[in-house]
Amino acid sequence: MTLKEVMESHIVTASPDMKLLEVLDMMDIYHLSALAVTDRDKQLLGCINLQQIRLICAHLLTGQVDVECESHLTTSCSDWMTAAPSVNENLTVEAVLQRMVSESLEWVAVTNDLRQLAGIVTCVAAARCVLERKTA
Repeated sequence: MTLKEVMESHIVTASPDMKLLEVLDMMDIYHLSALAVTDRDKQLLGCINLQQIRLICAHLLTGQVDVECESHLTTSCSDWMTAAPSVNENLTVEAVLQRMVSESLEWVAVTNDLRQLAGIVTCVAAARCVLERKTA
């Protein structure tokens, strides 16, 4: 079974120019710990997650952040995003679950052949799919 058959295709994304406070609002509203960052053409650019935001806040609280860094909190998330774990939609669920387990990934972005974001697959969804097939 391929990822295309099991991925969640209705996902919330951030744009690279989105303000970090807006990202936090979206994470809060949709109960998410990370957002994929895409451009207008749905090209996957990276991701922003709560771990990164916690790090920024920790630096702010301890005074280890300069004024320039503080201004980024109200400007764009592009300075803080990291590479998103991604896989092609034609890969098998089993192969991707192996990668997720070996790299301790909670989710992966699923892209098409043009590297456009097509959806996401969580470790829970992939594991459920594999276990259901093994016990059927």
